[in-house]
Amino acid sequence: QIQRLQNLHLHYNLPESAIICMRCGYALKADADRVGRHLGEHHGVPKSARRGLNSLILTLSLPDPDALPMRAGRSAPHPHLALQVGAACRHCQLRSTSLELLSRHLKKLYKDKIKKTGARGNQWLRDHIEDNLTFQSWKANDIHHSWIV
Repeated sequence: QIQRLQNLHLHYNLPESAIICMRCGYALKADADRVGRHLGEHHGVPKSARRGLNSLILTLSLPDPDALPMRAGRSAPHPHLALQVGAACRHCQLRSTSLELLSRHLKKLYKDKIKKTGARGNQWLRDHIEDNLTFQSWKANDIHHSWIV
């Protein structure tokens, strides 16, 4: 059965029980016909190749990807999950793939912590951002429930 999943570019992940689409790099919801439908709609897998797949998936009793625990921070990258590059606020660890969003966050919530320097009182926001980070998450583009790898 595991070989059948691999032939469809699906990874049965353990110990965090999940089905990961290796082409997309994220865990799929395993309810009803979701996995088979994903393969058909996103990857053009013919119905004949997907026959019986949803029954197999349902026997695994997989949790919703929203319920999966985040992996430990700074752990080795998961080989089947997509990588996202981004940054984090040094004060609260808010993560984003947008430095502009983090800059607005800092100006709004941590104005008092940002040192003003220079003749014009320029704010050195980069001192409050940890950048060039690589993240992974169980769900597609889910930076808020991600971990640093």
